[in-house]
Amino acid sequence: MKTVTPAAASAALIACVASAAQTWTADLGTPAYDRWMYPFNSTPGTRPTISTFGSEPGAAIFDCRDGQMLVAFDTAGVLPTGLGDGLTVTHAVLELEVAGNLAFAYDPTPDPWQTFLGPTDPEWIADADAGQPVELFGVGYRNGFSRASFAENSPYAPAGTSPLAPAVRNAFAATCAPDGTVRDVSRTPRERYGPVPFAVGRIAGLAAGELVPAGRIMRFEIDVLDPGVQRYLRDGIGAGRLALAVT
Repeated sequence: MKTVTPAAASAALIACVASAAQTWTADLGTPAYDRWMYPFNSTPGTRPTISTFGSEPGAAIFDCRDGQMLVAFDTAGVLPTGLGDGLTVTHAVLELEVAGNLAFAYDPTPDPWQTFLGPTDPEWIADADAGQPVELFGVGYRNGFSRASFAENSPYAPAGTSPLAPAVRNAFAATCAPDGTVRDVSRTPRERYGPVPFAVGRIAGLAAGELVPAGRIMRFEIDVLDPGVQRYLRDGIGAGRLALAVT
């Protein structure tokens, strides 16, 4: 799928929210946690860089979006909690610093899911541009974990689970429907559809196809006009913690 190394050395979230009576802006430069969500990560929560990548096209093992980055911000105290639908997120941006030097080609546009299939698959199509995008999603949970209980050193999967198995990670990249239902996107394109990300990473001053130097800032302008994304952001901020996944 992809072998991208936007190995994040730092992360920051900028958010602007409004109610009928007031507007709040927060610049959250220090995440509550950042975590490489990968089955063979032996140092969860302490690894200094985080790589995102995919499994081999056509493989039945692993999730397709195999190496994921989770980053969460505690918003209580700087943004209002408990307002429910009375809160609207008007602007939200995640910024990551690239740590790997010239390790991947910059692709600022989504690619059709068919480009990630094996070339012998009848639905495969060739990628029209260099590289693959770095995409941002929400986070879903399973196996008893939740937004409040999952920590950067929580187990990847239940004890005894094969590290090769798909669909077992306790926290996963997810889309969100307007009713708040989340859907795991870790097995796309194996599930034969293309999820719409919250945002695609973009780097100012870099042309598509160029190799990305270390130290550049990748910026994710979150689509706050999407009803599902708005619901996800509102729920997270309302609960005091907003978690995001980079794949």
